[in-house]
Parts: sequence; structure tokens; C-alpha cells
Amino acid sequence: MSDPLQIPLHVLALSCPDQPGIVARVTGLLFEAGANIREAAQFEDAETGRFFMRVLFSLADAPAAALPDRFGALPGRAA
Repeated sequence: MSDPLQIPLHVLALSCPDQPGIVARVTGLLFEAGANIREAAQFEDAETGRFFMRVLFSLADAPAAALPDRFGALPGRAA
């Protein structure tokens, strides 16, 4: 595996209507892409019903450019 100090870090920040399964779907897609999650934080704004998430991750052997296509394929409801 590559030297961890040489692997670039990426930040994914998202917000959407809150619903069950968002964390599982996001982390699952990152896992499938070969990402290593270094840090994650999430919360729901009860007043607006929106969910917010920030994930810091690295991709040792895969291009980050392909990730938008993976996340664009998410259905409207997280399962």
C-alpha cells in the first residue's frame, strides 16, 4: 500500500432531507470506491429536517474524480 503521508485527503460535505440510511449509503459507497474514512461528522437540524454530513477520506488506489458519478446514482430515498 502507498505511504499514508503521500496519499491526498478529500472532503465530502453534503446536506439533504433527513431520512434513515444516509450514513450507511454514503460510507458504503466510499468503501466500494476503496476509500479510507479518516474522520466523519454528521447531524440533523431538527428545525428544518435537514441532514448534514462531512467526511474526510483518502483514496490510495482510485481516482476521486469518479466519485461524483457514484453519488449521483443514489436514489432519492436512502435504503
